[in-house]
Amino acid sequence: MKFWDWEKHKELTALFVGQLTSVGKFKKNVFVFRAEKDTIYVWSSVQLNNLLVKVPFKTLMKIKYLGWETMPESGRKFRNYEIEFLEPK
Repeated sequence: MKFWDWEKHKELTALFVGQLTSVGKFKKNVFVFRAEKDTIYVWSSVQLNNLLVKVPFKTLMKIKYLGWETMPESGRKFRNYEIEFLEPK
């Protein structure tokens, strides 16, 4: 499995094709994307899950990693993202 590294690559433009559940030692969810000939796997996070929960499979999108942010209310840090839906070529 080829997992996306958000620290090295701040944007991912790909087709959202699926989701795997209970993966690895910590039984986390993984989002599956297809970009050209590559299948790319992205570990789920609360923020990404909230953004993708209602997105249908086979949706072309761009995910931009905004970096670590802090919640003002609790002081907890989280990775923030934004998504953009793209028209198929």
